[in-house]
Amino acid sequence: MGISKGRLLLFVTIVALVAVVLMPPGIAVALVQGAPPKVAVAQSSPESSFEIQPNMTEEDTVLVIALSRGIMALDKAGDELESITISKEDNPPQPPEGRYFVGTVYNMAPDGAVFAPPLSLSVAYDESDLPQGMVEEELYLAYCDDKGQWVDLTSEVDTDANRVTADVNHFTLFAIMARPASFTLSEFGVMPHIVQVGEPVTAGITVSNMGGCEGRYTLVLKVNDVIEDSKEVTLAIGESREVSFEVIKESTGDYSVDINGHTASFVVKGTNRGLIGGIIGGIVVVGLLVYFFVFRRRRARPTAAE
Repeated sequence: MGISKGRLLLFVTIVALVAVVLMPPGIAVALVQGAPPKVAVAQSSPESSFEIQPNMTEEDTVLVIALSRGIMALDKAGDELESITISKEDNPPQPPEGRYFVGTVYNMAPDGAVFAPPLSLSVAYDESDLPQGMVEEELYLAYCDDKGQWVDLTSEVDTDANRVTADVNHFTLFAIMARPASFTLSEFGVMPHIVQVGEPVTAGITVSNMGGCEGRYTLVLKVNDVIEDSKEVTLAIGESREVSFEVIKESTGDYSVDINGHTASFVVKGTNRGLIGGIIGGIVVVGLLVYFFVFRRRRARPTAAE
C-alpha cells in the first residue's frame, strides 16, 4: 500500500524538540534547528534526493527524511502510515563498549513503522562534538533493535555538509556513532631464542591503530608472569609502530615472555663467556704478579758463594 498522491501536509505540531507531520508522496521532511524548532518540507527528486526550499538552508537542517515516490509506509499493525514523530531521546540504551554517540539520539516513531523501498535518513553533526584526531569519514549511523542493542548501518559521510546518511526500512532510535581508536598487535617475536647468561634478548611487537581517531596504547612486558616493563605509544589513525623490550637474565633456565597476551620463550644456557674471560684474565694477572714477585725475591737473595 503506497501513500496516496493527493495527500497534503495537513498538520504540524511542535513541543520542545518534537515534530509530528503528515507525509505527502515523494517529499522530504526536515527537522530544523531553532528556538522553537521549525519543520520544513522539501520536494524529492526522482532519484530520491532532496532540494532545500528557499526558506531552508542545508546548514540549518539537523535531520532529513527523504522518501521515494510510491513508497509503501505501514505502521506496526500493517495499516497505512499517516504520521511521523521525531523526538530527542534523553535516555537511550548505552552504545557498544568502546563507542559513543556524536550529538543527539533521535526517536523516530511510530516504533515498528516499515518502509519499502527504504527511506533515506540524513543526520547532521557538529565538528566540535568530535574527539581530537577523529576522522569524520569514520562516523556512521546506527539504530537500536528490539533487544536494546545498537546495530551499525552502512553509511555515507558528507564532510562538507557535516552530515551522515543511511537507508532505513523501519523506525526506532537512531544516532550517529563514532569508532574510537582501535588497536591490533602483530609480528610478535623473541630473538635470539637461546642465549648465555647475561646476554640480551629482544622481544618485539607491532601495534597498529585501526580505529577512527588518534589514541594511546600501553604494552606490558611479562617474563615468567612477572611484569618487568611497560611502554605507552600514541598512534594516529592508520599508523603502525614496532615496539621492543630488552631482557637480560643472570640465571640459566627457560623463560616465557608475554606482551599483552602474545607469548614466546627463550632459553638461557651455560655461564656468561664474558664473565669467564674476566675471571681467566684476573687469574693471569695474579699469576704474573706472583711470578714477578717471587722472581725478584730470588734475584735479590745473596748466594752462599757470595
